[in-house]
Amino acid sequence: MNIEITEREGELLLEILRDRLGTLREQIHHARTFRFRDMLKDMQQVLRRLIEKLESADEPAAAGSGSQADSA
Repeated sequence: MNIEITEREGELLLEILRDRLGTLREQIHHARTFRFRDMLKDMQQVLRRLIEKLESADEPAAAGSGSQADSA
């Protein structure tokens, strides 16, 4: 699935995901059953992957770095 979002939408989405990740840490710490804790840990991993994807999409592309110097 691919979606296009504005820079501001991406910033807001990252903020929301990071906030939820912090909340999940606390919930995992206080979880009383292993099943619930495992479910929260799975969600935590998904959130971390989403955050990584959004952060890497925000970085400037390094495509072509060095290749132009080779052709000069």
